[in-house]
Amino acid sequence: MCTFTIPISKNVIETIEHVKVSIAKMENATFEGTETTGNFSMPSPLGAIKATYTILNSKATFTVQEKPMLVPCSLIETKLFQLLNPQD
Repeated sequence: MCTFTIPISKNVIETIEHVKVSIAKMENATFEGTETTGNFSMPSPLGAIKATYTILNSKATFTVQEKPMLVPCSLIETKLFQLLNPQD
């Protein structure tokens, strides 16, 4: 298990909607949540990643509950950062 916090640089509600749509496009993925709390699962080539999140003051705190042993937490953090802060 790993926990990390990622700042959200844009509107939180719009950002969560973007993440929800992005995850929904993935096969075998789920997303349930609001602009304050939720959970999701998403596939990786080595197995599913399952996590919860809370958002406070434009910062999202993630707790990864399940992940493949060979997928480092730092890679998950990087991918989530990219989802939360897309480059225009």
